[in-house]
Amino acid sequence: MARRGPAAPIAIAAILAALAVALAFLRPAHERREEAAGAISPVSATQTSRTAAPVAVPMTLPETQHTPATGSSTVSAVEAGSQRGFELGRRAQAPETRPRSPLENSPGYVRTFDPESASVITGRREAKAVDMPFSGGATTREDLAKMLLAAVNARDDRALHALRITQEEFAVILWPEFPESRPITNITADDAWGMSIAQSVAGGGRAIGEYGGKDFVFLRVESAAPFPYRNFVLYRDVAIVVRDRASGVESRLTFAPSFVERKGRVKALIFRD
Repeated sequence: MARRGPAAPIAIAAILAALAVALAFLRPAHERREEAAGAISPVSATQTSRTAAPVAVPMTLPETQHTPATGSSTVSAVEAGSQRGFELGRRAQAPETRPRSPLENSPGYVRTFDPESASVITGRREAKAVDMPFSGGATTREDLAKMLLAAVNARDDRALHALRITQEEFAVILWPEFPESRPITNITADDAWGMSIAQSVAGGGRAIGEYGGKDFVFLRVESAAPFPYRNFVLYRDVAIVVRDRASGVESRLTFAPSFVERKGRVKALIFRD
C-alpha cells in the first residue's frame, strides 16, 4: 500500500474544515443571524463538553420573519413595532466563550472584521440625513393602493411603475440604511437595484395579467407595523383588500408587498412576481 505523503493531513484538515462550514450553514436561520452579531455560540454547552471539534462561524445576511398583519386604521407612522427580520430593542450579548474556527490555523487566514454587525440585529444602519424628496407617489397608503388598483385595472404598465421607487431614490435614500449595504457584504446599490428591478418588472406584468380589467372595490390596506428608519418609514407585508363588484368575493392582493413613506409621500418599494 502506498504511503501517504506529507500533504495528506493538510488535505484531510481542509476537507474537515469545509464540512464544518457547510454544517454551520444548515443551522436554523435565527441562530445563524444571532451568531453573526455575537449573540449565541454555534454549539451548546453540552455539545462543547462532549467534543473538542471546532466549529466555523459564518457571517450571514438577515432573513425575514413574519409578524401579524394589522389594519391600516390601527397603525400610525410613529409606531416602533417589529418588522419582518427586525426586532427593536433587542441587543446581542457577547458570549462568555466562543468555539474557534478550524480555519484560524490555516495559512493566510485573516479574521473578518464587521464593525456594523449589530445592524443585522437592529435592522438598520446609522445613516446621515438626506434632503432628496420622493417624486410622485401618493399622500397616504390608502391613496397609493387606489392608484395601484387603477393602473392595474387599466392595464397601464407605465402608470403602475411610476408609483414605484426610482433607482436614484433607492440609492440615495433607502439603500444606505439597509444592513445589506454594509461594506463587508461588497453589495453596491446598483447590484441590489439590478436584482430587484427584474422582480418588479415581472411582478407588475403578472399583476396586470391577473387583475387587469377586473372591477374591484377598494376596502382597506393591511400591513405589518411600520418600521422607522432615519430617512423613511417602511411598511412590509402589505395587502390591498378588495371586493369583486360582480361576485362580492373579497381578496387580498399582495403584488406590492412593501410601501415606503417619506415626508408625506408614499410609494411602492417593489412588485412581487
